[in-house]
Amino acid sequence: MALTNRSNAVEDRIDTNINTIIALRIMASWDKKKNHKSETFVTQTSSIGGRAVIDELEKNLALKREHVEPSRMTLRKFGNISSSSLWYELAYIEAKMRVRKGHRIWQIAFGSGLKCNRAVWQALRNVKPSPKGPWEDSIDRYPVPIVD
Repeated sequence: MALTNRSNAVEDRIDTNINTIIALRIMASWDKKKNHKSETFVTQTSSIGGRAVIDELEKNLALKREHVEPSRMTLRKFGNISSSSLWYELAYIEAKMRVRKGHRIWQIAFGSGLKCNRAVWQALRNVKPSPKGPWEDSIDRYPVPIVD
């Protein structure tokens, strides 16, 4: 009985976070109709599950490979570094110079137990790579192919 309740609670948390991405996609469509340049990047991290969680989110949310690329490359270069992965993934997007004024970034993080949190960022200006960032010495070598 306790396992069923826990499973339902996890599903509820994930549903809440998925509703966020649906809202973002609706906003992105609206922005395009208004001729605003707007792009939504999606990045995800996990303190448990690693690659399997990234694969499932990509498949179930019908995400493009570039949406989960920051997560995959962070996992590959730094390993599973728990909640700090979010900052390395954000630094990856910045180092690739993919953040422009008006872009939105949706981050979702899964932790132990029932933890599932999200953040939505909107760039107020074009973002340049941070000097001495974690990707400074290697960003030109990424992304690397991921072997199944």
